[in-house]
Amino acid sequence: MGVQNEWLKKLGLDESIWAFDNSDVFPSVFNAEYRYLRELAMQGQIYGVMLQAKDIYETLIKLPVIMALIILENEADPDSSVYLEVMGKALAEPLSMGSWDNLAASIIKKT
Repeated sequence: MGVQNEWLKKLGLDESIWAFDNSDVFPSVFNAEYRYLRELAMQGQIYGVMLQAKDIYETLIKLPVIMALIILENEADPDSSVYLEVMGKALAEPLSMGSWDNLAASIIKKT
């Protein structure tokens, strides 16, 4: 079951530090990740919490990048250097967390 920490369990059970009902603020995929983070905390799963926090961070980067790619696809000239560079980076290889971050930076620089 992994390493369990009592202090983390207490943190997970402390309702005063967890934001609830974010369904009107955040996308559902983020809410699901956030709920799972709390479940792991309530179980005292420190390694799971660390990995889940990384997943949440990655999700927060991916969503706006994907939205920007959709806008770029719909509005940019497919022969433009901006379109070719950004789409080339997006499709060149499987995207890791660092790749998503670099792609976000590239989109911001080009817009």
